[in-house]
Amino acid sequence: CNVYISEGRDKALIGKLEAAAQATPGVALVNVFQDEPYHRTGFTLVSGQPDRLTEAVVRLSRAALQLLDLRRHDASHPRLGVVDHIALHPLGGLAPAAATHSRGVATTVAGGQEEEVPALPVYFYGHAHPSRRGLADIRRKLGYFRRSPEGGWRGGLEQQQLPAGNDLSAFPPDLGPATASARWGVVTIGATPWVGNYNVPLSGVDMATARKLAKAISERGGGLPGVQAMALQHADGLVEVACNLLDAAAAPPGTLQARLEGIAGAWGL
Repeated sequence: CNVYISEGRDKALIGKLEAAAQATPGVALVNVFQDEPYHRTGFTLVSGQPDRLTEAVVRLSRAALQLLDLRRHDASHPRLGVVDHIALHPLGGLAPAAATHSRGVATTVAGGQEEEVPALPVYFYGHAHPSRRGLADIRRKLGYFRRSPEGGWRGGLEQQQLPAGNDLSAFPPDLGPATASARWGVVTIGATPWVGNYNVPLSGVDMATARKLAKAISERGGGLPGVQAMALQHADGLVEVACNLLDAAAAPPGTLQARLEGIAGAWGL
């Protein structure tokens, strides 16, 4: 299970989150990836005991909700909430139990069982949702890709992303209230095969060109199967094409890199 938290710069806070992630017996915290430009940290948790894994994910999520405030968040990567994304990747395959487990995690995270953390809107995707809809579909409807006028993503969702402020009634969540919390945002939870990330930094390329490259490489733009891509610009001026590989067997990193280089070469970049 990967849990993505919208904090990637404060080492003391990340240390507290890491301690929360390690506090459940029978669950191993196998990786912590702190991404300062993205201002997010990914925690990878593994367990053969679904109940224990749920407990660990909930403990980590509640710690993040108690410590963080999306209104003070400023990043070069989009996000929808303090607990931005919980991705379950069952090691034994996507059996019906994966959907049950996803819903168990979501119900507990969304429940608002503590005074400090009220109920939150939760959206399901992948095998956690009856339609098997994709995460990108949810993100698109919630304005995930809508940057601030100054570039990047700043503050709560109602400040720049959601089309109708914090009102979610046009696209209601699967669980929780139809209002996005200004402090915590919303949560997306799903069960899918493992998703790979492959990000390509670009030299001497502006954002407009990077966006065209991202579209050309993505499945949505007629590119490689299972590839989602977007262009990002960081504070130091670095531009990159950030890719999700939904099916690394169909489009492995080497294939993506070669295709991207081929397109760039054909464009004279």
